[in-house]
Order: sequence, then structure tokens, then C-alpha cells
Amino acid sequence: MPFLRLRTRLRVVGTAAAGTLQEARIDIGRGNNPDRLTTVVRLIKERVIDRVLVKLPAGRFSGGEQWTGRTVVAGRNGLEREARFKLTLG
Repeated sequence: MPFLRLRTRLRVVGTAAAGTLQEARIDIGRGNNPDRLTTVVRLIKERVIDRVLVKLPAGRFSGGEQWTGRTVVAGRNGLEREARFKLTLG
């Protein structure tokens, strides 16, 4: 019988759009108010409306029950917008 390997992933669903989208990215950090956020994915020149933005491996979230996520969208005009979300594991 072949070995079956299951991968647990967290799907982040949302919108990353601007009138003239230059870049969108997803950052995560441990805790409710993290000192540092790490970029886990960049979406370049791709408008996403109410769909999966990224599928993150569950292993990314080891070492903490509380996490903060951030979606940052930058337009070609230099303006940035961000939306934050909280994740509680356990």
C-alpha cells in the first residue's frame, strides 16, 4: 500500500485589488500585536476578488496559538492599503 501524505493548509480568503494594482502581499506574525510581521506571499499584478489569496502550510503556525495576518495592497500611484485579521488556533 502506498504511503499517503496529508498536508494541512490554512486558506486565506479575501480581496486584493486596486485601481492600478502594483503588488499585493500577505504577512503574518505571532501574537495579537506582533513586533515583526513576515511576508509569506506576494501577488504581483494579479487582482483577486473574494477568492483564496494563499494556502499556508499548518507548520507555519507552530509555536503560537494567536496570530495576526495582514494583507497589503499597493497601487502604481504609490498608495498602500492594509487589512488585518486575527487567527486563534487550538
